[in-house]
Amino acid sequence: MKKILLLLILFFFAECSKNSLRGNIPIDYILIHEKIQIDSLEREYVLFKPKQMKANVILFGLHGRGGTGEELMWKTEFNRLAEEQGFIVVYPSGINRAWKDGRKLSEESNKADDEKFILTLKEKLEKEFSIQKFFLFGYSNGGFMTQKIAFTYPEAFAGYASVVSTMSENLSKEKPRQPVPVLFMSGTEDPIVPYKGGMISGNKGVAVGAEDTVKQWVKWNKCGVKPDAEIINQLNDGVKVFIHTYSNCKSGKPVRFLKLEGAGHGWPGKLEEEKPGFGKFTTEISANVEIWKFFQSLPGKN
Repeated sequence: MKKILLLLILFFFAECSKNSLRGNIPIDYILIHEKIQIDSLEREYVLFKPKQMKANVILFGLHGRGGTGEELMWKTEFNRLAEEQGFIVVYPSGINRAWKDGRKLSEESNKADDEKFILTLKEKLEKEFSIQKFFLFGYSNGGFMTQKIAFTYPEAFAGYASVVSTMSENLSKEKPRQPVPVLFMSGTEDPIVPYKGGMISGNKGVAVGAEDTVKQWVKWNKCGVKPDAEIINQLNDGVKVFIHTYSNCKSGKPVRFLKLEGAGHGWPGKLEEEKPGFGKFTTEISANVEIWKFFQSLPGKN
């Protein structure tokens, strides 16, 4: 049964004093915490619905390993942009705080069918809100899971974005069923998911390098090898952003790559205290804005 929580002003300020991650997010919105049954498991998600719907789309956001859907919501503060632009964001949670993204790790739950969960939830929300256009983005482990969905169920979402994540070596041995629009953001000094590829921190499987991942998608989407290029370096935070956009694609599915030179494993644009072992965080760009801008640029009406 749905538990609809209307966030009151006093509650908002009290909670913000407990957790600085929540920041200055809108008050006049609805959060829905709900569970659905997938096979033998009860799966959870949090849904943000803005006060006024302006864009007829829903974004799915997948958290990183060790996190939850709600934690990703507070971490990214994506709800602020969703309120401003008028779209829904849903944050599912993986079993044991992780997603089975194709790396086939020993600690993964054998009972969890994450693909079925995501697709079933999408179908449920499609009926509930009469919305047909969905996008998928993910952070770290959630970004790898985003890639797995893009490979196996490319038609499910209209666009895909992976932040500080590439694709697993296992997945790279396969081929996506069809071209899809993809966006990547990777830090060159990421200590967890190595920019040039290799073993992920904690022996969590082997990742393909960021640039090699992009090259693969450029090939799969039949794009021209020379992208439109842009450089952003407005802040004195030690990070320079190189943006490469491959829009000349015979498939009609663009590839966009944001190389964060000097950055680590944080969520770009989020002001928070840097954590040991995560590398440098940056506000040179906003991942939220870049993801939404990419999704908006794709063909079809919102």
